[in-house]
Amino acid sequence: MSPNTKADTGGDIDVDENTDLDAVPIIDDNDEDSKCGFGSYRPDCLQVFGRISMFIGVYSISGLLTSSLSVYVNSQVPMLEKEFGFSSADSGLIMSCNDIGFLTCVIFAGYIAKKVHIPIGLGISMILFGICGVLCALPYFIQDKSKYDLDQTSSGMVDMLSNITRSSMRSSSRKVPMCTNTTGSNIDSCDVTSDSAEARENVADLQLKNIAFYLIAIGMVFQGIGKSPRSPFVTLYVDDAVEKRKTGYYMGIVVGTGIFGPALAFILGGLFSKMYVTLEEVDITPSDPRWVGAWWLGFIIFGSSAIIFSVPLMCFPKKLKTPKRRKIDSMMLAKMGKLKEDDVTSMKLVHELKEFGLTVLRLIKNPVYMAFVLSNVINLLGVGAGVGFMAKYFAAQYSQPLWKANIILAISSISAVSVGAFLGGLITRKFKMTPQTTLKILVAFYLVSIASFVSGFFLGCDQPQVYGSNNIGVESSHYELIQPSCNQNCDCNEQKYFPICGDDGRSYFSPCHAGCTESGKRTFTNCTCIASGNAVAGLCDQGCSSNLYAYAALTFIGKLVTALKIMPTYIAQIRCVAESDRAAASAFSSFATSALAWMPGPVIMGALIDKTCTLWKYSCGERQSCSLYDSRDFRTYLHGFGTTCYSIACFIIILMYMYFRVTGKAEWRSQGQGQQGIEIIKVNATNGKENIYKPLNKKVQE
Repeated sequence: MSPNTKADTGGDIDVDENTDLDAVPIIDDNDEDSKCGFGSYRPDCLQVFGRISMFIGVYSISGLLTSSLSVYVNSQVPMLEKEFGFSSADSGLIMSCNDIGFLTCVIFAGYIAKKVHIPIGLGISMILFGICGVLCALPYFIQDKSKYDLDQTSSGMVDMLSNITRSSMRSSSRKVPMCTNTTGSNIDSCDVTSDSAEARENVADLQLKNIAFYLIAIGMVFQGIGKSPRSPFVTLYVDDAVEKRKTGYYMGIVVGTGIFGPALAFILGGLFSKMYVTLEEVDITPSDPRWVGAWWLGFIIFGSSAIIFSVPLMCFPKKLKTPKRRKIDSMMLAKMGKLKEDDVTSMKLVHELKEFGLTVLRLIKNPVYMAFVLSNVINLLGVGAGVGFMAKYFAAQYSQPLWKANIILAISSISAVSVGAFLGGLITRKFKMTPQTTLKILVAFYLVSIASFVSGFFLGCDQPQVYGSNNIGVESSHYELIQPSCNQNCDCNEQKYFPICGDDGRSYFSPCHAGCTESGKRTFTNCTCIASGNAVAGLCDQGCSSNLYAYAALTFIGKLVTALKIMPTYIAQIRCVAESDRAAASAFSSFATSALAWMPGPVIMGALIDKTCTLWKYSCGERQSCSLYDSRDFRTYLHGFGTTCYSIACFIIILMYMYFRVTGKAEWRSQGQGQQGIEIIKVNATNGKENIYKPLNKKVQE
């Protein structure tokens, strides 16, 4: 206990910045703002929940659901591209829409955090999350479900509202290009006035693509708006309720639990990808090119759950019962606020905007804070660029079905980040995170994570060979095609890519190119280019599973160490600014990382991935999704971009360490900067009235 603090709760207590807050008695708040409940309903039985531990528990579950919903779309990128014909650039733009919505509100959310009922604000944001999650699933429900009919013949069992032509048109989209059923036409017709079912199908698919893109994009924008209050609101609510050295611990629980959201999203995304889109039992497997997983199911589940769990969150009080030091600070600030009101007629909007501008200006003029922000932006640019396409990378690089790629990614990457964030919070609690100590730890973490990520350059698979005709349109420098003479009687459509694996271990462009004339539910027979005459859907196994599991293991180590940086960096950012700027500092950092990292990252990586495509699908002359990628280029672009970003971020941290070491500074900020301009406050513990306060400088009084 500080010498200035008297243990007798009936006398005067002097509290300064060295006071042990654990030794200060708790003031019993009896006002409505400190009681649990909703509206005027605040029964005594609910007051036992008005503790920081209960808030952390409830919000962690809520944050888990919202973070799962935000990331779930990443687990379904290959499925959405296949279903609606999106390119990787389109997918990157959809993922960036989340941050577009986030950017529109995050700075304002940080500024109003001190003025609003934080739990209610968080609950409303969760409701918005849930509604928009359901919106993202809407494209599935507005389209014609007969397109998922796997029967190769026109079905008369469709709904009576669907005529025979529509049924034939939709069933053609699932038609397997066999040696006996091709027309020989490689022209992508879009003349809706003709009798061509394929032409009408192409036009309908283009219309559906545009509708689906805008619906999902709008849903992601509003998800971002709902996400914006989370970081500044929770930071302020927790930091005002606990001793400073415990903030990192509690925020580590919140962040760690929230990061389990992506793990949950990828695990359930993998399970849903293993279910057929209509949730019906079908006779094909996820390796079949016709397979479409239940991508929409996750949006419904996570969205509805977020709405349900918003109710208990909104029942927490506006302020938790806090240590006396926090109560004193609140009283002092209220007194100073009243003094200001005596000098002005009212709180004008102009005055609020001026204070907001001054807060942002103080942050920008803080070199330590801005260096952290810059390093974090560059680091997260690499993270954001890669994380949205990692499921796609695992599936394309190692020829794995999407469900398996999602499960591997959840175990090797996302779960490691969750554990690392929690352990990082423990580090900030157990050790005194002085500037030099913090920066040395961060440099070590960066070096280990960079080394593990670089291993991805060497742990990929060779480009698979596909056997087919020479005029398929694939660039020979990227993809080797061999002309088999055995299918010369088959007039194959070179735009119908349907890979199959023959018993001879070779992958063929389609059953037609393998000379297959018959097919079962899962197999193809009487294939004249295959000695045994048998084949199954999908590319052949590349035989590099050892590289897959080695890469997954190193990814786990790298992501674990990467996540250890989260909480030390987070605590350093809010400790190097004034106490009054904590929420704004968190919001400004979130704004910068979203605007300059999370938003452009997926767009940049999507454009780079599109450059590695060797076979595009076209509809009505418009380029759709990519059917085949160059494995080596995909691997090089993904790891090259990330390694560059991580290295630059590490270099900035090294420069910061050198600065603190040369200057000999042992604290993140100058003395007095974090105490709201108050040096010493004397209060009477009985009536809670303040007697003395000493401003540090004139600016505080002003």
